[in-house]
Amino acid sequence: MPNNTFESLMAKERERLGKKREEVIDRRSKLDDELDGIDRELSAIDAYEAAKAGKVVKSRKSGARAPRGEKRAKILELLSSKPDGLARREIIEAMGAKGDKNSEQSISNALSSLKKANTIGSRDGRYIAA
Repeated sequence: MPNNTFESLMAKERERLGKKREEVIDRRSKLDDELDGIDRELSAIDAYEAAKAGKVVKSRKSGARAPRGEKRAKILELLSSKPDGLARREIIEAMGAKGDKNSEQSISNALSSLKKANTIGSRDGRYIAA
């Protein structure tokens, strides 16, 4: 029993927090999808009203651009919580970018940048925190 003290408690807690973190990421992804749908509907209403009034309307953005380096920081945080690493597609799914070509490319660019800076590495097709 002496082996099952602090180390086992920490392993169980890490596993519990890892699962909870993944649940929160999934919820956030669903909320982002819902917000994007609302923004599309608002853009359609704006376009309809502008067309009716004979005006040109600029498209509505879903939000301001993220600060420089934010995506890299999120990827690094994600990889730090996964000691076995993640494949590119797993990172894209975890960040809620699946299906969005621009976001997928942005994640690929961030992965390349992090790897070039030796902040992350890769092994067997999986990215790992350095």
